[in-house]
Amino acid sequence: MVVVGWPRYAKLSEIGRGSFGTVYLCRDQEPTSTFYNGLVAVKAVPLSHISEKDAKLAMSEVAILRSMIHPNVLKFIDCFIDESQELCCVTEYVDGCDLSTLIRETREQGRVVESVVVVDLAVANV
Repeated sequence: MVVVGWPRYAKLSEIGRGSFGTVYLCRDQEPTSTFYNGLVAVKAVPLSHISEKDAKLAMSEVAILRSMIHPNVLKFIDCFIDESQELCCVTEYVDGCDLSTLIRETREQGRVVESVVVVDLAVANV
């Protein structure tokens, strides 16, 4: 489905940029949504600027995220292609860092992430 603009998601700010695309902090404006009026993250991947292989990887990421249900994995909300031919994946917004940031920052401090932290992240509330 191609969406004109992002009528459901009001862009508030850019919160990240990576090799595939840009992540925006948005507000969900759909009154019937569980996340109504709440903050969400929208990762926008421009399909016109990536190879077919990378587009398939991005679609695989969406499929995997959609199927994941775990307290330490972002909740999938929505996915669409906008009028700019960007694949937009919407997840819950979680304030704080991701696992790669935790590992990098810990390594920069000359330490490693303790095994108890890894176990806690992997099995919390299962």
